[in-house]
This record gives sequence, structure tokens and C-alpha cells, in this order.
Amino acid sequence: MGQAKHEMMRHEDNLVEATQIAIEAGVLGSCPYHPGTVWAITVSDHSNAYKIANARFQARQLKGKYRSLREVTDTIKEAIDAAGMEGICTSCDKLLAD
Repeated sequence: MGQAKHEMMRHEDNLVEATQIAIEAGVLGSCPYHPGTVWAITVSDHSNAYKIANARFQARQLKGKYRSLREVTDTIKEAIDAAGMEGICTSCDKLLAD
């Protein structure tokens, strides 16, 4: 496997883990009917997610291969920014609109 593919896979694994931290912190919500669909619960305060990540990084509990705490927080921010609109599962919203 090439280095670029390895890095891409590492980042994807880290993004999944970061998304789970944001869900646990109450920053993102997840749809019980559409696994993998997440949305923003709050867009202004990400501090709880960062606190959880910091504690886990310091305790070496993160499964991903983060190189620094900054990489963890940047990945959490990326996960939050990639989430759907506030309070809406886009899949459910589309089904209800049809």
C-alpha cells in the first residue's frame, strides 16, 4: 500500500473516531434510522468535545493514530463542519418531503 493511501485510511479512521467524540459530547447528533448520518446540535460551542478528546489523548486512549493533540482537535472540527444542518437528519428530511 502506498504512503498516500495509508495516510488517507488513517485520516478516515481518525475522522470516524472524532465524529463519535463529538456525538458523545452532544455537539453532533446521530440518526437512529440512518446509521452514519449525523447533524450539528450546536455549532457555537465545541468545548465539550475538545475536553473529552484532550483527556483521552493525554491518557493514550484514542484508537486513531493521531500525531498531536492539535490533529485531534482539527479532526473534530472537520467532523463537525462536515455534519448536516442543525437538528436535521437529511435522509429523514428527504423521506418526509416525498
